[in-house]
Amino acid sequence: MKKITFVLFVSILLSACMQTSYTFGPRYEESLGDNKYELSFRGNSYTTEETLKGYFNKRSAKLCKSTKGNFKVLRQKTEAVEYKDRTYADFGKSVDVKLRVFGVIECINI
Repeated sequence: MKKITFVLFVSILLSACMQTSYTFGPRYEESLGDNKYELSFRGNSYTTEETLKGYFNKRSAKLCKSTKGNFKVLRQKTEAVEYKDRTYADFGKSVDVKLRVFGVIECINI
């Protein structure tokens, strides 16, 4: 019984620590038909706009496998979804901003 409990505990502990390196969330995607997709990636205060756009482009290429990864960005926008003023007397002015990159892509044949 102790051995089973130990194995179960270790497996739960390890599964909680495991995470796919390409998992980034929250991520949203929806098929709009006619090889068009709506995508959205949201980051935390440490995620740059360039990083989010990189995730956007990487996922777009994966969605467009049928066209060998070729896609056209129809619309893309970056917005601040959360803004917190973290000003402390000891550390001075500090702002926490969370960004979201969203847009619509179309898979194209070249």
